[in-house]
Amino acid sequence: FIAVDTKKKETQSPSFLAHNPNGKIPLVLLENGNSLWESNAILHYFAEGTSFLPTDPFEKAKVLQWQFFEQYS
Repeated sequence: FIAVDTKKKETQSPSFLAHNPNGKIPLVLLENGNSLWESNAILHYFAEGTSFLPTDPFEKAKVLQWQFFEQYS
């Protein structure tokens, strides 16, 4: 965990923007050097291969449906 002060515009620093050109939190830096941003992409990544994300295509789509609802409503 790394605290980032948005009031001090730390999300606009060159080092932050190198990982997330959107300049917003959340941001996850993975051990392999990759970075992920956007909360639902992060949730999906960590849920993959667990009981939190079904393998059945319809059930997986239902999870995504709720993620999209949460994001845009």
